[in-house]
Parts: sequence; structure tokens; C-alpha cells
Amino acid sequence: MKSAVAPKETKEKKAKVPKTSDRSSAVSDGEPTAPLAVVLKLLLHPIAGDLLLRLLSSYASVRIRSICKAFKDRGQQVFEGDYRTRVTEEIVNPPNRELIEWLQELPGPPVPEHVLYSVAQLKEGPSVLSSLSSISPKLSWGEGEVPLVDKLGERTRKETRERDWDQDRGWGLDVVQKFSNFWAAVKGAVRGGNEECLMFLAPTLSTELSDLGQDLHTVGKRMSTWSSPCIRHDGRWAGANGWYSELLRKGLLKAHSALLRSHSRPKCATCVPHCILDFLVDLPLSSLLEAVERGDLGEWLPRGLKKADQRLWVWALKGETAEILRAPVPKVKRSMRKQKFDKTATEKAQAKLVVSTATKLLSAASVAKENNTQIATAILTWVSNAIAQMGEVGKQQVALLWAEEINPDHLIRGAFRGDVEFLRETVKITPAGPLAEWSVLVTNAAARGDNVETFEYLLENECSVAWGAFVGEDVRVEAAEAGSLDILRFIKARENAGDPEQALPGFSAGCWMVCRAAADAGHFHVLRWLRSCEPPCPWGMGDADGTDIPLPVRLFEVDLAEALAKDEHGELPLPPPEIANSVKEFSLTYAEREEYFGPFGLQERLRQTADFRLMNWFIKVAGPRAKRAAKRIFGNGIMRAEKPPAYEPAPDPSLLDLWVRELEDKFTLRTYRDAGEELFKFAHGDASAVHTKRKFSDRLDARLQNLSSMWNFGEKNGVPLVKGMRGSRACGQADRKVSDAYIDLRDRLSVLYQLYAHPVLEEILERVNTEGGPGMPPSEFDESDSSDGSNSSESDF
Repeated sequence: MKSAVAPKETKEKKAKVPKTSDRSSAVSDGEPTAPLAVVLKLLLHPIAGDLLLRLLSSYASVRIRSICKAFKDRGQQVFEGDYRTRVTEEIVNPPNRELIEWLQELPGPPVPEHVLYSVAQLKEGPSVLSSLSSISPKLSWGEGEVPLVDKLGERTRKETRERDWDQDRGWGLDVVQKFSNFWAAVKGAVRGGNEECLMFLAPTLSTELSDLGQDLHTVGKRMSTWSSPCIRHDGRWAGANGWYSELLRKGLLKAHSALLRSHSRPKCATCVPHCILDFLVDLPLSSLLEAVERGDLGEWLPRGLKKADQRLWVWALKGETAEILRAPVPKVKRSMRKQKFDKTATEKAQAKLVVSTATKLLSAASVAKENNTQIATAILTWVSNAIAQMGEVGKQQVALLWAEEINPDHLIRGAFRGDVEFLRETVKITPAGPLAEWSVLVTNAAARGDNVETFEYLLENECSVAWGAFVGEDVRVEAAEAGSLDILRFIKARENAGDPEQALPGFSAGCWMVCRAAADAGHFHVLRWLRSCEPPCPWGMGDADGTDIPLPVRLFEVDLAEALAKDEHGELPLPPPEIANSVKEFSLTYAEREEYFGPFGLQERLRQTADFRLMNWFIKVAGPRAKRAAKRIFGNGIMRAEKPPAYEPAPDPSLLDLWVRELEDKFTLRTYRDAGEELFKFAHGDASAVHTKRKFSDRLDARLQNLSSMWNFGEKNGVPLVKGMRGSRACGQADRKVSDAYIDLRDRLSVLYQLYAHPVLEEILERVNTEGGPGMPPSEFDESDSSDGSNSSESDF
């Protein structure tokens, strides 16, 4: 439904609106205006009044409701960017089961996710949430069921026939509704600071996170990245954005503890200290110290800190330098001293304790709100006093242990923040001591923070840099993916430096992933700069891919990529007349070029997604030659049913196979991390980002409509997406068999059709079965397919 926002009233219109006193007197005099008289009579009538209230509360009256400015403003605060009627706010004070039931009977009832979002903010949230499914199945959030996301996972195919709830086609949308409702409740509880409700949801929350392949490190981060895991500077931190960070910033310690206890993934245990520093710093000092005394902060802190050391750590986090300098030096445990009669061993143990404490305190200092270097100086002064009390063996052991510290957390954070002074002071534990070992994690942090001065300082101090020895291990990819344009400009400026020791690789060769990383991350201003360089950064795996294109055409290609990424339904821009011929020629040149990733690379783009808009644009711009090229691409991507001879190599995946796999990867949960993108959207985002089943269904429908358009193009132009075995028995070729790949495609389509019951899937599945001919083995869904096809769920398509 289109958003309906009340148009701004002009001054002239406002002048004509009578004052409140005038309207009151008119009513009291018995001479109300005609529209007002009708409304009053309707309100006085019991049946008509109820109907009017239902109308005013439904989507049909969204324009009437939006006239109320306070209502509209409040709605914008609760649900940013979504201007539909906020009927659900009426539920909040007080929680009223009868009101919820009444709202569900409206012609346009509230969106279920918005109802759960509002209810979860209430003190009585757990009890109300438990009863919602009895009001309407659409309000169910899967309480007490097997993991919701597991139903959309890899085991779907073998379990579809075994469960009662699998028998009706389209049941996947019911699961998505419950999944969406659940995450709306989680985000509502976080937004309302409802700790009791979060504790109630914690067991289910942990299960769903685990089944999504997520943990508390990843839930607020990008769902996909080109960066290799081994060089991600923030790999040990929690995401800086999202509902989880908001939970931490609000200090919901008991809810967090319940979540940790319920979470079964082993990675969760390592969520300290790196994940919580940026969030605990927002809490008041008094609250943190009280939590230390109660013992509530123990699992949030670095391991091995006693209560006194925990207070010291909190002082470092909050910048209490005077308290740090007065704090006693930690000592090894008395029991250890009794067991160690050797003085040397005791001194080494004391040195290890001091170095370990120093790194933890410096990590806290690196995220303080201000005066980070002063806090670090106080910590190092405190450490120097501790070292001064040691013997020669202990001092040597401190130097040895510090030199073995690899990429300590405080250096990574300091580089990301761009604090050169902090790095200069804290890379050594004592002024005369050795440097800690820093490497690509530190330079990557500076690159992602877009801190040129820090990046240059690290280069001058021989901090190693990743220049693309392996795919995904390249500081230029890190900078492009983060949108760090200043870092990229600095690297480009040093490409042809006079001093060979200062020269950097630049972008002319071996960095094909840089443009792709910028485009995938949506940083088109960075992509525009990369493609406008001379020579330009290549947009394909070949070092010269896209470098022969004139500058105006290169920039237009970036505009085309941005239009494709930002608007899934809008018209794509046509080239200006002055470059129309050049756009035509270069789009034809690169249309069938393998591994060219710009929009001109039609073949590569179609192997990623079935985007009919791009192919239609290509034919419109380049004419008959483009259509012939598109037909060749389709012809090379036909899915053949016949099993090839054993001596022939396996064919490349067909277009239909790739497009079906993309549907699986985005709209079902597979076993690898980058899959299920549309499902991850429910769990990601901050506490105000409520994703709904309707949006999920709309995105699925858009994908399938694109697939349908591609299918029709192939049929009309003699290059069908599948070429089957029909007629083989009549031609005396009954011994031919259907390929395993073709059968697998049919089964995967069957699973998608069972899940979502979309007519496009039904049509393609029927055609695939027909093309399989007599050699096609029966599907495991044949029994259900032969039924009447009724679906108990309402269709969203």
C-alpha cells in the first residue's frame, strides 16, 4: 500500500479553518456544519458509531488519521520511514486483550509485527505475548515450536512429507510470519528497555540465532563482506549497530546474562572483553561500580580479573586517572607463591600478570569518550611502578612478553579511531621497552576508519600492509568496502612516488575486487572516483577490464550500477545523446565478457541474478545486436535434461540452476553463512528496524516476476531455459536417461513451491516435469502434487 502522508496545508487554507471556540459555539447553538452533524449523529448511534470507529482505525482512513499532526509525528518516531497508520500505539496503555481482538477484526487490521513490537515494550509483555496466538494465528511467534528458521533450512526436503504442518503448500509463509513476529517482539523489548520480556524471550532468541549461523559477534555486522576473516580488524568485537548494541548500551545486564546462559554457540563465550567496551562506556560510573560489587559485571569483563582489578578496569574505561594511580599492584596468588620456591618462576609469573593486566586496561582506555592518551599514560605509569618493584628476571620477562603481544586490542582501536598520539604512547609498555607486534589488522583498522595520518604513520613505522597476496586480503578492498575515499586517494597519490621505498601499488593491476567491493557496499561515490582515475581501476578480473572505456561512459556505467542497486522497480537511466553511441558499443563489447562485473557485463550479471530490467535496458540501448547477444547468452545457459556421456566434462551451471540457487540462498536458510539474506534482515538492524512478512513476500514476488520475464523471453526467442527429453521414446531413444543435475533442479523447485506456493514456481515446475519426459523419476512430492492443491494459508501473491 502506498504511504499516505497528509499534504502540507497552505496559509490560505489554514486561515479558513474556524477556531475551536467557533466550532464549539456552532455545535452548542444547534447549527453545526453538515459534515460535523453527520459525524455527531453517527457517534450517537451505537452501531453506526462502532462502524465509524472501525473505519477511523483502519488503513482505509489513513489520510484522515494523518491529519492529526501529533499522531503522525509519534508514528514517525516509533517506526522511522514508514508512514502507515499507527493503530498499534493504542494498545500500549493499558494492554487490552479485547482491544487487540477488536483491531484484528477490522477490514485492514494492524500489521502483526507492529502489534508484537508494541506489546513487547510493556511491563506485562510476557503474559500478553503468551496469549496472542489464541487471538489470531497471525500473531503467533512460534513459542514452544522447533526452531522456526530450521523449518526453512537444509532439512526441508526430507522433512516436508514427515510433518503435519508441511502438508499444505505455502506453509513457508506462515513460518516467515512467526519468524517476523518473533524478531519484532525482540526489538520491541529492546527499544522499551523491557528486561523481563527479554529474559522471557532469551531461550528462543538463542536458538534462532544459532540456527541462523549467527552469534553475538556477528548479529550487528554486515551480512556479507569481501574481507577475508583472518584480516578483519573487528572480528572479535560485537557489531557497532543493531538491537544487541542497544541492549548493551541500556545496561540490561540481567537480560544479557540470560542470553549468554541460553546461547549454545561456543563463540559466545569469547564475547569478552572485545564486544562490550564500546557499549559499557556509555553507562554511568556509579552503575558500573555497583554492578561490580553485586557481581553482575563478571561475565562482561576480561577473564582473570578479581573484584579489585575489575574496579581498576572500570576506572580505566571511565577515565578515572587519579584512582588508577592510587590502585595497588596486582600480585600472584599466595597459593602459587607457596608452590613455587624458585624465585625466578615467581618473578616470571608476576611479570605475566602485570602484562596481562596492562593490555586489558589499555583496551579499556582505547574506547574512553575522551582523553584516551592521558588515561593510557596513567595506566603505563602505574605499570612502570609495578615493574620497578621487580627484579632483573621479572623486568626481562615483561619485555619479552610485551614483544610477543600480537595486535593488542588497544592498538587496533586506536588506529580505527585515528589517534596517532595514543598509538605512539602505547605501542611500548615502558619508554625503553620493545614495541608490541602490529600487523595488517592495525593498518586495516586505520583504512576502514579513513584515517590518512594514522595510515601513513603505520607505514613509516613498518607496520605490515595486505596488498592482495590472496583474494580478500587487500587493504584497498577494506578501504573500498568501508567507503574510505581519503585512504584510496592517499594510496593513488603514492603510486608513482619518486622514492621507491615510499611507492605504493595503486590500482592499475591486481586489484579487480576493489570496484566490486565498493559497489556491493553501496559506496558509489568511491566507485565513481575509482573509475575516474587515470588509469582507471579495473572492474573485472583482467587488469585491463573496463580501462579502455572513455571517462564519460565509465561514469555513466557507475550511474547505471547505482540505479540497479538502489531501486529494484524504477526505470534505468538512458545514456545522454552525446555518449549514446559509445555506451552502445562498449555495452556490446563487454556483454559476453567473462568475469567483467560492471553493468555492461550482461552475461556475468545474469549469472548472478535474473534482472530483466538490465537485459531490457541492454536491448533498448543497443538494438538488434544486443538481442542476438542476449540469445547467445541464453543459448549457452540452457539446462539440458539429458544425461551427458560419461566421457564429456560436466557442463557449467545453467542460468535457471543459478537463479533457483539464488532464490534458495536469499529466501531459505542454507548451511553456509552468506545464505538466507532475506531471513537475516529480520534479525539484523537496530531496535526500530522492524522487517515484516509483507516486505519479504514483496521481495520474493519481485524476484519471481523477473524470473518469469526471463523465462518468457527465452520461450519467445527460441532459447528456452530448459531443453528436455520429450519425444525421445518415440524416436527409439528410450535408453536415454535424465541427468542428476536436472532431477536435482526439479526437486529444489519442488521445495520452493511447497514453501511459497507462487504461481511462477508452479508454472516453471510443471514445465520442468514435462520436459523431463518419460525418463523422469517421480518426485518425492508427487503425492501432495496430485491433491487438489488447496492451501490453508492466505496467499500473499
